[in-house]
Amino acid sequence: MTHYSIALVSDVPELTLQALQPIAAALQIQVNGHFAPKWPVSASIEAHTETGIPPGFWPIRVLADIGDPSAAGYHTDANNQPYAVVQFASDWTVTASHELLEMLYDPFGNVLTPATTPRRTAPESARELARLAGLAAGPRCDKHRGQPAGNCAHSCNGLRTSSRAILR
Repeated sequence: MTHYSIALVSDVPELTLQALQPIAAALQIQVNGHFAPKWPVSASIEAHTETGIPPGFWPIRVLADIGDPSAAGYHTDANNQPYAVVQFASDWTVTASHELLEMLYDPFGNVLTPATTPRRTAPESARELARLAGLAAGPRCDKHRGQPAGNCAHSCNGLRTSSRAILR
């Protein structure tokens, strides 16, 4: 089983290290109880300060402004080092858990997933062609894409986290 180390950090003043610790614990419960039993991946999630992230840890950064008004969060990589950013908002814990699960499943955002399309005409783009071929790029956690975050959440250790939308 592949194991990753995740650091939950924040640049938001009201999200102190002490405030992040129970959230990291809830994310750990979600990974151990809902994700790891279905996937050959495990993780240790710990709260850290931005300057205290240990080497090799993949950060999830909660930011006051992620610089993309169209997104609540995303994950990507820099120099083969996966990381996620999450916009601080009322349901940020749902987004953080969603990005965590996506990052564990697809650290570099390049996994292709079988898909179908009802379209019967010629493809208009390479992406459409890939879908017609039965492959769609994108996270397997996005079962609820387009719905408000509150519709895709459940309680884990008393905190709102992303629903178990990890398809297998």
